[in-house]
Amino acid sequence: MAVYLKKRKSGSKKFIFIFIIILLVIIAIPSFMIFRMENYYLFDRQNVNLTISYNNDIYFVRSLNSVDKKIYIIKSQDKITFPETGFTVDSSKLSETTDSFYQQFGKRADEIFTLKLDDKALSEINSSMKSDKPGIEGFFDTMIYSDSSLFDFIKASGYAKIISKYDRETKVDSNVLYYFMKVFKKYSVTNYDKMKATGRFSSPLTVNVGDNKYEINEIKPEDFDTIKSILE
Repeated sequence: MAVYLKKRKSGSKKFIFIFIIILLVIIAIPSFMIFRMENYYLFDRQNVNLTISYNNDIYFVRSLNSVDKKIYIIKSQDKITFPETGFTVDSSKLSETTDSFYQQFGKRADEIFTLKLDDKALSEINSSMKSDKPGIEGFFDTMIYSDSSLFDFIKASGYAKIISKYDRETKVDSNVLYYFMKVFKKYSVTNYDKMKATGRFSSPLTVNVGDNKYEINEIKPEDFDTIKSILE
């Protein structure tokens, strides 16, 4: 009888030990994930830029990890030309366009991430985010106004999986999304309703140069001046 009780106590202690180990692992894994994402290198960069192509527009999202802690969202029409330099916004070359776009305003882009979205992609993303609005507006509103939580790293992973289905070339992964989810809630945001790059004409002008035809639509001078003033 005494031997039986001794074995029973030993088995009980073993079960408690295994249970504690499992519990520690369950706690450690999410804690490690949160720590890794909170200390991701993007938080230490001077500026981080996310450029989104959606329909016929491009959204330049610029996050400044400086003392000011600001985010700017600039909405630009595709194929807008800057007359002084001849640079034209091109949605087919988002990374190069991003770097050149900021150069027009005397700025540089340290880190660049690009993303191509359509209505179907945004519909699925917004549904996952439980956004109240459709399209790109719903995406940005949710990023800005949704409550932060300990489970944001899980949400970021889910959003990244959806995005990868629609844009297989993007480098926007769960770490990048987590970064933007955090800074959108912490930083001061100047939205694209105040920063728009639109063309002077309702449709591009066709210019013939020899046998070649080019479509040109120069940025409105007042739009350029407004964006430059805000970015400064």
